[in-house]
Amino acid sequence: MAYIMAVVNENHKKYTQSVKFLKRFYFCAKLLDDYQGAEIALNKIGMAYHNAGDFQKSLTFHYKH
Repeated sequence: MAYIMAVVNENHKKYTQSVKFLKRFYFCAKLLDDYQGAEIALNKIGMAYHNAGDFQKSLTFHYKH
């Protein structure tokens, strides 16, 4: 559900809301030992920060990815 809400917010160009849901998705993926889901979340968080214009945070999450 968190992933879907993140995508919906991203489509409406609400990147800060999208990041909030993506971080929730990342937490759930880590909790369930879903490494692929965690990697997807980190990549999408990096892209959301990039689209929002915060390039430093974008790089931080892409390095974690």
